[in-house]
Order: sequence, then C-alpha cells, then structure tokens
Amino acid sequence: MTIFLRSVGRRTAANSSPITLMFSDHRPHDATEITMEDFTPSCWGLEPGPPRSVDDWWTLLRDLGSQAHKRGEFRTARAIYLLADACSLQLRAEFRNEPFHPRARTEFNMPRDVGSFEAYVSLIASVYPVVNDAALRARLADIAWLAGKPKRNPLHAQAAMQAYFKMPLDLDSWLTLGSEQCWRRGLTLALQVYKRDEGEKYISSVTDKLVGVCESELAPGNETNISLSVVGMLIDFSLGSTSYQSLAGLLVDRSRQARIQGNFYQATAHLTLAKRLYRLLHDHEGTSDVSVLISEIYIDEATRRISAPRPSFFSAVDWYNDARHELLTIPTRLRATRGVQAKLDELLRLHGEAQARSLEEFPIGHGPSWDLSEVADAAISSVENKELLDALLAFSEIHHWTHFASARQEAIQSLEKYVAGSLFATVNLADGGRVVRKTPAYDTGATADSGTNNAAISRKMVEHHMISVKLVCHGAILPAWHQLVLDHLIEEQDLLGICSFSSVVPNERAPLVAKGLKAGFEGDFDTALHLLVPQLEHMVRCQLKRKNVVTAWPEEDGVAMEHGLSTLIAKPEMLSIFGPDRTFEISAVFCDQTGPNIRNDLAHGLLPPGAPSSHQGIYAWWMIFKLVFENYWYSAPAKN
Repeated sequence: MTIFLRSVGRRTAANSSPITLMFSDHRPHDATEITMEDFTPSCWGLEPGPPRSVDDWWTLLRDLGSQAHKRGEFRTARAIYLLADACSLQLRAEFRNEPFHPRARTEFNMPRDVGSFEAYVSLIASVYPVVNDAALRARLADIAWLAGKPKRNPLHAQAAMQAYFKMPLDLDSWLTLGSEQCWRRGLTLALQVYKRDEGEKYISSVTDKLVGVCESELAPGNETNISLSVVGMLIDFSLGSTSYQSLAGLLVDRSRQARIQGNFYQATAHLTLAKRLYRLLHDHEGTSDVSVLISEIYIDEATRRISAPRPSFFSAVDWYNDARHELLTIPTRLRATRGVQAKLDELLRLHGEAQARSLEEFPIGHGPSWDLSEVADAAISSVENKELLDALLAFSEIHHWTHFASARQEAIQSLEKYVAGSLFATVNLADGGRVVRKTPAYDTGATADSGTNNAAISRKMVEHHMISVKLVCHGAILPAWHQLVLDHLIEEQDLLGICSFSSVVPNERAPLVAKGLKAGFEGDFDTALHLLVPQLEHMVRCQLKRKNVVTAWPEEDGVAMEHGLSTLIAKPEMLSIFGPDRTFEISAVFCDQTGPNIRNDLAHGLLPPGAPSSHQGIYAWWMIFKLVFENYWYSAPAKN
C-alpha cells in the first residue's frame, strides 16, 4: 500500500500564515479502504467516560490516529481520522441550510466540508449507533443526514436530533461542550423531520424540558445561568407559547432583584426578553409595564455615569435617549395611567442639562392586523415536496411583478378619492431629519400626465408598493423561504450554475451573484445585499450597453463617469429591455427616495443596521433572485 505524506503548517503565498492540512507524516491516504471492523479496536475502548465536546474529540482522535499510523495500523488510522475529520467541522446552528463550516483543509488547500463525506455515508451510518458519547454520536448522525445523496435518510436526522437533546443543560456544558449550539441544531432537525402533526408529543416533551430549566433557574433563590439563552431559543423556534406568560413574570421578578444588586446589564437583559414574550402574547399592558421598567434602568445607568468620579455626560445622553425611545414604544392610549408624559418631560430636561444632541423620533404607529395564514400556507405548499430546481422556480414565482399600468391607475384613483391627502405637498425625511424629497400637491384640475401630478402619482405608487412589499414578504416570501431552506441543502455551486446560465448575469460576475444569493438563503441578508445591489446595477448597465445605450458621459475634463442606477433606469430603453413592470420595481425598491432607496443608501454608507434584514431588504434580495432565476429558466440552453 502506498502512503502519501504531507507536512503540517505549510504556508501559502496568499497570506503566508500556517494552515492545517488533512495529511501529515502520521496520516494515511484518504483512499485507504476501511470497513466497520477497523473502528471497533481503535476508538471504543475510551468509553464510557466524561462527556466531551466535539472539539475535544477532534483533538483526541487526531492523536489516536497518529499513534495508530506510527504502529503501522494504517486502516485503523484512516478510520480514526475519518471521525476526526467529521469533528473538525464547526457547528453554526443559525445556518439551517448548511450548519457545518470547515476549519481544516485537504492536501489541495480545499476546505473539508460535508460533501467530502458523501462516499462514507453508509459506513458512518453503521458507526454512530454504537457511539455512547452524545456529542460524537450527534455529529456523525448529522453528517450522515446531510451528506446523504441523492436522497437523505430521515432516520439519521432523528438519531442526530435525539443525541443533540442528550447534551446537558447546565452552565458548564453550555460554555465548554457547546450544548446551546447542539440544542439549537436539534430543534432545527426536529422541526425539519417532524412536519405538521408528526412528532408533536416528542417536540412537546423537549419543550417541557427546556421550560422546566428556565422555571427552575428563575425561581426565587436560584441563580440565572442559561435561562436567558433557553428562553431566547424557545422564542426563536416558536415553542412553549403556553408558558410565555409565566416565564415573562419570572423574568420581571428576577430583573428587580438584579437592579437592587446594581447589576444593570442583567436587569435589562431579563426585561428585554420579558418584553419579547409579552409582545408575542399581544399583551400590550404587560409590554408597556416592562417598557417603563427598562426606561427606569436606563435612567439609573445615566445617573451612575454622571455621578462617577470621572463623569461622562456623552454616554449619559445615550442612556437618556434609550430611555426616551423605550417610553415612546408605549401606545398613546396606555400612557396616561403610567405617567409617561411626565417621564418624557423629565427626560427632556435631563437631556438638556447634559448639553448634548439627540435625534428626535416619532413613536411608531400600528395599523390594523392582517391574517396572512392562508397566504403563508399556500406559499409553503408551492415549494415543499419538490426537487430543488422546481422548488426554486416556485419560489421565484411566489409573487408576480407589480403591473405598472394598474399600479398607476390605483394611485390616481387614491389621490382623487382621498382629496385631503392630496391638497398638500409632502416632504420625505431621512435619519437625522435630512430632507431627501419634496413632492408637490396633486392638482385635481390638471391632467394626470402633467409634470407636478406625475411626481405625486409616482410617490403614491411607491407608497402603495411598500405596503404590498411588507405583505408579500411576511405572507409569502418568508414562509416559502423557511420551507425551502429546511427541505433542501442549497449549495453555492448550485446557484453558480444558475447564475452562469442566466442571460441577465454577466459571465464574470456569476460567482459574486451566486455568493450573494447563497448568503440570502443562509439568512445573512447584510452580506447578500452588499454583494448583490452593486451587481444589479452592473446587470442593468450591461443590458443597456447591449442595445448601444450610452451609460457614461464625459465631463468637462474629458473623464467619462459611469451613470448610477438612478440615471440608468430613467433611460427610455429600460422599458423595452426590462419592461415597465420590472423597471418600476427596481426604481421603487432601490432608487426612489419615497421607498427604501437601498442602492443609494448602501452606496453612501447610509443604510442603517438591520435594514437588510427588514421586509424591504429581504424583498430586495428576493427581487434579484427572481430576476436572475427567470432569466435562467427561460434562457438556459437546456430550456431552449
């Protein structure tokens, strides 16, 4: 048998930093054939023993593999290294579609990912049932589930899920064994494998266990260790709703104790979580009471900063602002009984005494509730139980492009019907009070095509469209997205193939567009928009250039500057290339100051934190996906 040797710690020309290679002087070649018999004498002699983290197993198994290789037991060494490779992957449970990320590399400096275990699925599936350690068993079963192709075996997912749920629920395990990530991954698998009415009792028992841990820790006299993380987990996975009321009360009680002890961070953390629970219960009274308590803690912290040996008025202003903003979240009808107005006046006085500036912010108003359950169910049904390409097609067609002519007619009717809202000019403000757009009033005596009326109609169209964007995102896009990423492991390579054959994506930009779409399917919309929005502008520019449209104009000094997206979409050729419907949506979402204005705010660093993950940001990502996919589906060679 030929042994291929590689050294460890080789430096690359790119970064000149050591990298961990999957081959060493004491590691057999990956092609070494192994069977179940090679595992028995090599690993299981270590058990039973204390629980170990996956990182501990990685270190231990590498050492065992190296020792076996030195003894000439090459098949045993290869078997152990296979398990070590599985433990080398880092679990990041928040990425539901692709939870394991490589930390080690192969001899070709390629990351060792889940796909590299595809040839060993049947072998790993035979190994994990005899593993006693919960962390190692969960990891191997999860690898067998994710690497299984062409069809994954749900029994592996169930085994992984059950092993994840055996991880201890205590502070030491939470910090050293990675129990939190394990439980989050287990819940993801439970909701993925047990669809609808299946497994309700099992999930209920797991939920009861988590709720029990929270109630025990939050009981008077006990110490809070992991209950905050566990309550957050219950909220994130929409579990244990019948216990939200009692948990919220326990959190409020514990916050009072922490406040007395001077632990403002703990007090605020408990109250913030209690507020989330009250909101989910639609308990406006409870939410308002918690908001008052949070504002009082902010004021206490500001007072502490000012009273310190070295007073910090600058930081105190931030705390006063936070307190004010917290009070402004209380609905107007609930403020009188809580003395909110008097508190706001006092905060204004304290803010002035601190001699600093702050941004004024209006309280958020809430309109009537909408029941989107039927729309969401239809969206989920449209993508589930389908092959990946068919599911992606259904996802791209979850909503049609806005019909420009109909939208314009509806805007005109709205302006003419509701005259009071048309009599006055409007002003759009950005963060900090900066005026970004002024629109004249609608002149009912003039034609709809007049200059001033066109501006008012355009503004009203965008306003209507933003309402539609919110409903479509929450009612259709997000439910379908959740189902899609639960059912399929959407890899960047799959998206690269789609982008490469999409007629709207320039060939050299396909990898960037695929990376941006992949980030969106992982839920990382910050990265997705920062990658995709500039590429959308380039797509538009390239399409215009194909029609010999001038996209750059020389300045007085002869330097040609490329036009931005706002200028490009105003060119008449846009209508013949993209059509009026797509042109309007690109303008409304990315360039119009009445709308989110994502392109311009992103380009100038004005996009606020959280904006990419808002309904407008998610809709923008989905728009780009829809544009790319429909030009792939209807223009790819296979379809021709």
